[in-house]
Amino acid sequence: MRRHFITAAAIQAISNRGVSVSAGEFKELLDSIGSGRHSGFDFTDIVANNSGIRLSNRMMATSADQWPKLLELIQTDADLVTSLDGIPERMPREEFERQYGDVDSDEYAEMIERIEARIGRLPLHAL
Repeated sequence: MRRHFITAAAIQAISNRGVSVSAGEFKELLDSIGSGRHSGFDFTDIVANNSGIRLSNRMMATSADQWPKLLELIQTDADLVTSLDGIPERMPREEFERQYGDVDSDEYAEMIERIEARIGRLPLHAL
């Protein structure tokens, strides 16, 4: 999960949100057709990706002299990545398609909105 968070934050810092989000979704879609221990579409990875993107956006939108104030809000991983309770984990492609269709569906958009709302309630982003 930390790798997803850091990778998304880094991609965001050097590109834009569209590229960062698309890269995360693409990786999860690839995982959903794979096999093995790490296969399956995993919304908890999307939580980590989007949390990294939001941190990167927050830091880039804040003047450097205000960074210490923001960094004081980060004491544990839970201050960076929202709770994963109720967030669907690894699901094979067939299950993902049955529940969400694809990344353009209303069901998928609702899950992403739910994730974004949770991230938005973290103290770092609720300022």
